[in-house]
Amino acid sequence: MNREASGPPLAAHELPDEADPYFRAERITGDASLDAGFSILVVLDGEGKLDDMTLRRGMAVLIPHGAGETRVERVEALRCRPPAPDAGEARW
Repeated sequence: MNREASGPPLAAHELPDEADPYFRAERITGDASLDAGFSILVVLDGEGKLDDMTLRRGMAVLIPHGAGETRVERVEALRCRPPAPDAGEARW
């Protein structure tokens, strides 16, 4: 991963809003604070930290809601989350 070309830290939605009643995914680039909430973090590139835990490419880490706010540093990752609480019912 070219850190100089990666731009500012980012937590961007990866799926359309219509997916919110089912699940959410956010791409994390660089350093980012993650709000409290159950999620699975899949490290796509880089080597860095989740609070005091070392992260490297290929790792998947379950983050329980009870962990509270966490901080990710120096990695590119995908944060997989359950449905948004305010997403409502899905339409078939």
